[in-house]
Amino acid sequence: MNEHDITAKWVKKAAIDLQSADVLLGAGIASNSCYFSQQAGEKILKGYLSTFTDEIPRTHNVGQLCRQCMDNDASFSEILRISTDLTEFATATRYPGGVDLSKEDAEEAIQKAGRIFVFTQNHMELLEQDFDEEPDFEDKSDFDEEPEQSGPTMRMSF
Repeated sequence: MNEHDITAKWVKKAAIDLQSADVLLGAGIASNSCYFSQQAGEKILKGYLSTFTDEIPRTHNVGQLCRQCMDNDASFSEILRISTDLTEFATATRYPGGVDLSKEDAEEAIQKAGRIFVFTQNHMELLEQDFDEEPDFEDKSDFDEEPEQSGPTMRMSF
């Protein structure tokens, strides 16, 4: 299995978790919606990291994963705070006696996970473009242009 295959699997799992969070919110199950939002954030960041290493960190700490992504691309600092916010839902929502979460908490968690998903997916697409394109160093005009920005491929209401 090559790095693109494993990365695609992480992205697919993250997308399914994000969809699950939305379905659970619609069913009025806020705590599980928050849990799946955290899982979506965790998995999309692990997908990004899988493009650089075969050793994916075994952690549920979304903030820590975002910091590791920052080692490769400092712009991940833009999503560090919201990544850190999702971390609490990894365990607090799964056991009796955890925190009581509202519909508003779940909506906010989905929004944060969606933002992380879109941001990370955009950066993975930029990486893929970098890997696929051979630079033409003979033609220096390529360096004078602004880089193209690609939009998200997954359209959700974030």
